[in-house]
Amino acid sequence: LRDHLDELVPSYADARAGAAKFFGAQDALEAGQNAVSSKMSNREMKAGLDKMSPAEKRLFQDGFVDRYVQTIREMPDRRSVLNKIANSSAARERLTMALGPQKTSELEAMLRVEGVMDLARGAVRGNSTTARQLMELGLAGGINLYEGHGSFTTDPEAIAKSLLIYGAARGHRVIDERIAQQVAKLLVSSNVKDLDKGIKLIARNKALMGAIRNADAAIGAIGTRAAAPALGKRVWTSD
Repeated sequence: LRDHLDELVPSYADARAGAAKFFGAQDALEAGQNAVSSKMSNREMKAGLDKMSPAEKRLFQDGFVDRYVQTIREMPDRRSVLNKIANSSAARERLTMALGPQKTSELEAMLRVEGVMDLARGAVRGNSTTARQLMELGLAGGINLYEGHGSFTTDPEAIAKSLLIYGAARGHRVIDERIAQQVAKLLVSSNVKDLDKGIKLIARNKALMGAIRNADAAIGAIGTRAAAPALGKRVWTSD
C-alpha cells in the first residue's frame, strides 16, 4: 500500500521520507544508521534533525543506537574508543544531539557494563594470574573474591559489586555497600527490565558512572597484561 501511494502521489513519499533525505536515507531509521559514520559536521546534523518530526526523531534514535552499538562491539578495543568519545566534546555533543543527554549516558553505561562483565567472567575462568589480579581489585574495594584452595568466586554479583566499590575508590569516592549490592544484583539479572533499571541507575548517578568507568579501565588493564605474554609467545614461536 505504501509503495502504491508513493506511485500515485509522489508528494506522499516526500512527506514520509521527510528530513531523512538530508542524511542520504530513505527514511528516518536509515538516517539514524547513516549518521553514525557520517562525515557531516555537528551543525549540519543539527540542521537535519531540526527538520524531523517527533516520530521521525524516535526512529532516527533507534537507527542510530542500533548502528552505534554494532560498530562499537566490532571494534578490537572498544574500551579505548569509548574513552576517546567520553573525552571528546565534539563526539559527546554529536551523541547528545542524536539521543539527548540521558540516553547518551545510558548508552555509555550499557556498553561499559557489558565490557566489564564480559572481561570479569573471562578473567575468573581464565588463568590464575588474571584471576589473582581480579581478586586484588576486589580486595582493594573491600570485597574478598578468594574462596580458598586456589579458587576464586565465579559469582557475577559479587564480582560486579567488588568492581563498583573498587571503581569508586579509585576515583576517590565512596559508594554505600548496600547500593553497590543493589546495582550489582540488577546488572547480573537475567530479567531485561532489571538490567535496564541498573543501567539507568548508573547513568543518572555521577559516582556510579565514574565507578564503572574506573572499573572498566582497571579490568581492561588486567586483560591487556594477561594477553601480552601469550602474544609474545606466539610471535616467538612463529620465527
